[in-house]
Amino acid sequence: MKLSKVEEIVPKIKARELIPIKEALEDNQRVRTLLTEMERRYDCEFSSQNTTHAECLDEWFEDGWKTLHGRFLQKLKGQILVDLGAGKINYGYDFAKEAGARSYVAVEPFNYETLLHYIKYEKKGLPSSCSPVDMLTFIQTLPKGSVSFLCSGIDGAIISGKKYYREVENQIQRALHRNGVFVSNRSMIKPRGLKRLNSLRDNFGLEIYAQR
Repeated sequence: MKLSKVEEIVPKIKARELIPIKEALEDNQRVRTLLTEMERRYDCEFSSQNTTHAECLDEWFEDGWKTLHGRFLQKLKGQILVDLGAGKINYGYDFAKEAGARSYVAVEPFNYETLLHYIKYEKKGLPSSCSPVDMLTFIQTLPKGSVSFLCSGIDGAIISGKKYYREVENQIQRALHRNGVFVSNRSMIKPRGLKRLNSLRDNFGLEIYAQR
């Protein structure tokens, strides 16, 4: 499957502020420089070892997420789904397809080359793109109220720094589509300005949020 440019997936995104995936694949120096700048600016530290992302999403499929949360995840139908910290396996893409999303964007500054291999292997599927930057840099380029989000396995071992998390949460609230959802599983990212849709009693780490 041919990968789309991010501006083809998300209209009016500030694509010039991002690093093209083609450039990152040829030379990742700009990616490394960006991460270093963000670590300094937000007093945080990034790690590439998001091993829990695939495990979390795999549990969703095994444990019947359609039955448990289908009425909430229906809000993803027709949405652009942005996968924050997508990891190196295409579970986020599979989730987007199963949930009926219109298109999919993987935000992944470390494992993008491996992830692209899996996505490109799909013969038929969603229009998809990949952005090799950190999640905050990407979300800041999004138009207001434009997308839905998936975030799985992002914790203090992946990104340390409260200031960074607070700004990510603020930007998610700004960019979340009025009819979309922010889907979080085992993630420290919990935007305070959003309302939680599913009950504390009916999940296994899965939290679904929407605009108030």
